Amino acid sequence: MQNNVRNINFDLLRIIAIIGVIFLHVSSPLHQTFAEPIIWWHIGNVYDSAVRWTVPVFFMISGAFLLNKNEPINRFLKKRFSTILPSFFVWSVIYYFWEIKRQEDIGNIVEPSAKTFFYNFLNGNIYYHLWFIYTILGLYLVVPIIRLFVQNATKQHIQYFLLLWFFGNTVLTTLEIFLGIKVAIPLNLFTDYLGYMILGSYLNMIGMTKKSRIIIYTISLIAFLAEIYGTYFLSVVANKGIYSYYFHHPFSITNILISISIFIFFKHLNIKCLKTHTSVITISWLSGITLQVYFSHALVLDLLNQLSINNNFITPIFAVPITSFLIAILCYGVLSIIKYAYIKLRAAF
Repeated sequence: MQNNVRNINFDLLRIIAIIGVIFLHVSSPLHQTFAEPIIWWHIGNVYDSAVRWTVPVFFMISGAFLLNKNEPINRFLKKRFSTILPSFFVWSVIYYFWEIKRQEDIGNIVEPSAKTFFYNFLNGNIYYHLWFIYTILGLYLVVPIIRLFVQNATKQHIQYFLLLWFFGNTVLTTLEIFLGIKVAIPLNLFTDYLGYMILGSYLNMIGMTKKSRIIIYTISLIAFLAEIYGTYFLSVVANKGIYSYYFHHPFSITNILISISIFIFFKHLNIKCLKTHTSVITISWLSGITLQVYFSHALVLDLLNQLSINNNFITPIFAVPITSFLIAILCYGVLSIIKYAYIKLRAAF
C-alpha cells in the first residue's frame, strides 16, 4: 500500500513540476535583462529561483521509477522510445513550421525544406524547450547499464558516485568561475543529469526520520533565499547589470539542495484525500499527459504572448502566475479532451 501512495505522490509531483516549468519559461525573460522598471527583474529572480528545481526533479522521478526495475533491454527501450519518439517527431514538425512563421513575422524569409528540418532535428535546433527530450532519450540508452550498478552496488558505492557527481558538476565549476582554477581531471562520466537519476533512485530507497527531513527542509529554505540573493549579488553588484546564471544552474549547490528537499517532501507526503479513488484517477490521468503538456506549453505561451497575455500584461507579480496557470489549464484541458476522444474512438473500433 505504501508503494501505491508513493506512486501517486510522485505523479502529483510530476504535475506540479510541469506547472513549475511553465512558470520558469514565463518568468525567465524578466531577469535576462535589466530594463526598467528594475523591480521586474527582482520579481523574475524570485519566481525563477522558486521553480529551478523542476527539471532536476523530473530526472529524479525517472531514476526512482526506472533504475530498480528488472526487464529485458529490448523491452525497456521499445517501451520508452515508442512512447516518446512519435510525439517528439510530430511536435518537432509543428515547432519547425511555427519557427518559420515567427521568422516571417519579423521580416525574415525562410524556405522550409526536409533537409533543413532533419538537420535541425538531429542537431537539437528545432525549439528551445526540446533539449529535455534529447537528454532523456540519451539517458534511456544507458539506463539498462546503470541499473546493473544501482541494483548491485552497496550504499557506500552509490554515495561515492554521488560525491563524484557533485564534485564534477558543482565544486569544479565553482572553482573555475570564482577562483579561476581549472582541474584537468576529467569527470565526464559523473556529470549532468545522470547523477540526478541515481540521486532520485537512492533517495527513494533509503529511509529518513522526521527530524532529518525537517533539517533538510530548513537547509533548502536557506538555499532558496541564498539563490535569490546570490543571483542578485552576482548579477547586479559583481557583474554591474549582467545576468549571472550561476545560482540558477541545475547543478548549483542551492538547486541540488532544493531538489532533494522537494523530492523527499513528496516521497513522504501522506494526505488522506490523495488516497481516495477519485483523487488517484484524477492525478494519474493528469500525470499521464504531462509529457504532452511539456511539448505543447511553449506553443501556447507564444500564442498567448501574441495576444499580449504574458509576464507583464499587468504587474509581473500577478502576471506571471496568471499566465502560467492559464497555459497549464489550456494545455491540460485541450489534451484531456483529445486523450478522452482518442480512448473512446479506439474503444469503438
